Amino acid sequence: MTPAETVALIIGPFYVVVSVGLMVNAEAYRRMIEEYLQSPALAYLGGIMALLFGLLILVFHNSWNADWTVIITILGWLAAAKGALLIIAPKSFGRLTKVFMAATTRLRYVAAVALLFGLYLTLKGFGVV
Repeated sequence: MTPAETVALIIGPFYVVVSVGLMVNAEAYRRMIEEYLQSPALAYLGGIMALLFGLLILVFHNSWNADWTVIITILGWLAAAKGALLIIAPKSFGRLTKVFMAATTRLRYVAAVALLFGLYLTLKGFGVV
C-alpha cells in the first residue's frame, strides 16, 4: 500500500462520517461552528490540530504527480494553511467560515460534496476505482 492510499483510507472515511453527521444534524453543526468561532481557545486548538495533520500528510505524501494522489498533497497543504490561518489570524478564518454557515441548506450542499469526496478517497484507498 502506498502512502497516498494509506492517507486516503484515513481521510476518506473521516469525510464520510463527518459529512453524514453534517447532513443529518445541519442545524446543530451550524450552532457548533458559531460557538467555535466565538472561542479563541477552540480556534487556536483547531489551528494546532489542522496544522499538525496537514504537516503529517505532507511528511508522508508531498508529491505533485499528475494522478489522483495529488489530491492528498493538496489536502495536506490546505490543512496546513488552514491551521496557520487559525493560529495567526483567527478572525479572518471566521469571516470565511460564516459564508458557508449562513444557511443550513448551504451546509447540506457542502456536506453532500464532502460525502462524495470521502467516498472517492475511500474507494481509491482500497484500490476499488
